[in-house]
Amino acid sequence: MSDKASRNKKKIWISVIGVFVAIIIIAGVVFAVVKFAKDKQDDDNTQPSTTVVTPPPSQAEIDKSNEFEEEIKNDIEDKKVEEFDATIEDKQNELDIAKQTVKDLKNSEASEEEIAKAEENQQKIEDQLEKVKEERAYWSVTEVIKNLYAKTLSTSNEYPNSYIRKINRIGDGGVRMLVEAEVVSKDSNGILRSHDVAIYMTGMTSKNISTAQGLAEFFESCTGMEIRFEFDNTISDFEQVFFDNYYMISNYCSEKSHLLAAKTTYDENDKLFSVSLKIRDDGNNLVQYHSISLKKLSKDYTNDEIYQKFLNSEVKRRSLFGLDNGMSLDLDYDWENATIKYKGQEKNEE
Repeated sequence: MSDKASRNKKKIWISVIGVFVAIIIIAGVVFAVVKFAKDKQDDDNTQPSTTVVTPPPSQAEIDKSNEFEEEIKNDIEDKKVEEFDATIEDKQNELDIAKQTVKDLKNSEASEEEIAKAEENQQKIEDQLEKVKEERAYWSVTEVIKNLYAKTLSTSNEYPNSYIRKINRIGDGGVRMLVEAEVVSKDSNGILRSHDVAIYMTGMTSKNISTAQGLAEFFESCTGMEIRFEFDNTISDFEQVFFDNYYMISNYCSEKSHLLAAKTTYDENDKLFSVSLKIRDDGNNLVQYHSISLKKLSKDYTNDEIYQKFLNSEVKRRSLFGLDNGMSLDLDYDWENATIKYKGQEKNEE
């Protein structure tokens, strides 16, 4: 074999080896890219767990939960809206007959006494019909709010396995309605807890809130809700001092205001983190809701020192900043009294 032929053969082998190496490199890159894409897809398809595991409860918490469970068993069951439909239809038929009776009497030789008695009966039936419709509207509001909560918030991490037990107040929050309610939750250990919350709800229709029927129409148009505040059932010394010696003297509310409820939170080091207030303003017929951060104070002072500063009215406005706030005006429709009436604590008039 000549030297020239030998050199050509070597070049061919070098080219073949180069191509082979290139194929291996390209295959490795493709494999890596495909694997990365698959791993990323698997990661994207992995849903984070929504179950919050709570530490084992103390015996006191277990006992309190058991007592609460027994209390709930005595609750009066909500009425179903459809239960009223047949009664309304019957009353409407009665009213139609009564109206026709009055008309016939007026077109006859009936006495004024007979006509007056028929008109009185007609008015009585009209009043009965309106009462049934009003109660139906009350239960419609209750049902809509509770069902929407079940769809949107009942499985949240903050309120696991929860539901609305009671609707305590409904207020006009301007472009939205504010619902104060008791929410019952059950954690992963089966411990029941009660939460006094304020919920914002926005509807798609204009508000006519002077009657239960108007409220029902508004809430039926709502598509979502948000819990903005939570309060404890008791007011601590610190919370009362905070309200009296800071909020009132800072002119954040009128002189006819008083503290209804509050809640104080702490950080992971048990340092004061925030305080929330629910304030009744009788002068303006409204309720205010405020959540205030205490982080700036906690950086420089202990909890006891902060308490003393509020007690002595030494805290300046620049030391605090608001986290959230809201307000709701009283309604012409008295939800609290309607609840007492329709939940069976007051006998309905026949």
